[in-house]
Amino acid sequence: MYAPKRIAYTYEGLVVRTILAVLDHNSNQGRKVIGEKVDYSKVSKEYKLHDKYEEKDQSWRKDLVQKCVEYVRNPELITFNPEIDKFLIPFDLPDNIVPTSVVKPSLEQMRMKKVQAKRM
Repeated sequence: MYAPKRIAYTYEGLVVRTILAVLDHNSNQGRKVIGEKVDYSKVSKEYKLHDKYEEKDQSWRKDLVQKCVEYVRNPELITFNPEIDKFLIPFDLPDNIVPTSVVKPSLEQMRMKKVQAKRM
């Protein structure tokens, strides 16, 4: 799992994690079915029969790390392509999603609001 929904990421972090998920998916297309397995489904609240696939190929990870190490050792090999940057991050990212007109309340004000809400 590259980008679990329980964790908040920066936009750039989400883009990178999505790219990793795509690399993993593309590297493991066409895996052969080697049997069957039984899993419990939380949605249907019953056991389901699923295909069991051969192990995933993880060699793409090693290749990626080797390429990163190569770029760290030889930064002159890195080429930047503004077209790719525009594709991955097609808009200006705000520093903060909160409108400037909204004033951040103090911690004490937020605690008072929470206590008041519990009383209702």
